Amino acid sequence: MKRKQRVLCYGDSNTWGYMPGNGTRYPEDVRWTGRLAQCENLEIIEEGLNGRTTVFSDNLEPFRNGLDYAAPCLMSHFPLDVIIVMLGTNDAKCRYHVSAAEIRYGLEELVARMQEFCRRKEESPRFLIISPAYIHIQEDAEFDHSSESKIRQLEAEYEQMAGEFHFMYLRASDYVTDIGEDGIHFTEEGHKNLADAVRNVLTESCLSL
Repeated sequence: MKRKQRVLCYGDSNTWGYMPGNGTRYPEDVRWTGRLAQCENLEIIEEGLNGRTTVFSDNLEPFRNGLDYAAPCLMSHFPLDVIIVMLGTNDAKCRYHVSAAEIRYGLEELVARMQEFCRRKEESPRFLIISPAYIHIQEDAEFDHSSESKIRQLEAEYEQMAGEFHFMYLRASDYVTDIGEDGIHFTEEGHKNLADAVRNVLTESCLSL
């Protein structure tokens, strides 16, 4: 029997499955990672954390630095065939004071660390980079309209980076067009659409799904 493809999904609250409005977690069969897991040839590893950034630390929300947790996360889950990274939304919070280009540099450092650690352990997973879906801020203490602009700019930044690293790339905004009432988190339809898009990318990449 053919071994399932092991796919690590490394992200923030929209990978965790945060439900807009009440902050609870969508059921497994609703969130995009759980929908992917319904594919019989995939073993999905959910590593979503509310507030996670690429490389930025925050005393208000400790333990959210994605770079710090990268190595222990990989060690916990080897062997891996695919690593999906969808981060950047939280980096656009006002208190970090960073540009879209700096967020891209953070993502570069994160995936470079992951690649290096994989090489040391003789692992060679493929990477899929997903740029965040657009946010729509009305009144929020953490995000403002400049945050919206930064996240839109991440599409070009991430696409260029993915090309340089020879990674697969996907724009979440092409599929997640209906953001929830908080302006940040996916609706059920958004999770469904993203799961379908990711499944198609993996299929087209000859993973025999």
